[in-house]
Amino acid sequence: MFPVHMNGLSAPMEELLDLASRHPHPTHGPPKVLGDAARSCGAARDGRRVGSVGWANAFSFHTQKLMTTLGEGGAVSANDDALAARLRRLRHYGGESEWGSNYRMTTVQAAVGKVQVRRLDGMNDRRVRLAEKRHRLFERFPGLSVPFAPPGYRHVYYVYGLLLPVGTSAGERDGLIGTLRERHNIVCSVSNPPTYERWSFIREACGNGALLASEDVGRRLICLPIHPCMSEKEDDFICAAFLETAGSLLKI
Repeated sequence: MFPVHMNGLSAPMEELLDLASRHPHPTHGPPKVLGDAARSCGAARDGRRVGSVGWANAFSFHTQKLMTTLGEGGAVSANDDALAARLRRLRHYGGESEWGSNYRMTTVQAAVGKVQVRRLDGMNDRRVRLAEKRHRLFERFPGLSVPFAPPGYRHVYYVYGLLLPVGTSAGERDGLIGTLRERHNIVCSVSNPPTYERWSFIREACGNGALLASEDVGRRLICLPIHPCMSEKEDDFICAAFLETAGSLLKI
């Protein structure tokens, strides 16, 4: 299993581990659960941080992520000593027992990463404060749905994903994004539409039918920029510009 800790929120890892244990492979046993934590570094559930549950979890330290090591980089957390030892061999040409490559980061990147790790909780706390402030504002407007964090979860808001009112088309949403960029220089994103809609080779390979709920969310999703270095004034401007533009185009 390969769950994604999506956009700052932990996947339900305990439930997935339970599901794996109840459906073992006849030869290989229960399937491994590997988390994609690229967008949720520092998130937690019931006090357990993303990366601490599951066979392994992979993190990204790209510039756009929650912490960075000068543009590129990443890490893997492993709850299996044999896996951890193998990963250490693979990053350094495989050692003497198997093929590998050079996946070592530079000393400068490591130094930056050590500083970023120490700052991670503070940076995420800032994201949370901005997000909660936005919640209080946007919840006053019927039809807007703010990001949801179940009880016990620490959502760190890699992006701030709003859902526009039911019935909003993808064209209307895209028009809103374009207007925000043209009039206010605010760059929004859609993170992310259903994978099979974005990548034709996935659609062709999987051959699955339409996932109506996913497609509805994909049509109505808009992600406003959020960053721990964003000032209150900048955040107020983004929120006001969004509400003014959405009010004009969508009549919210």
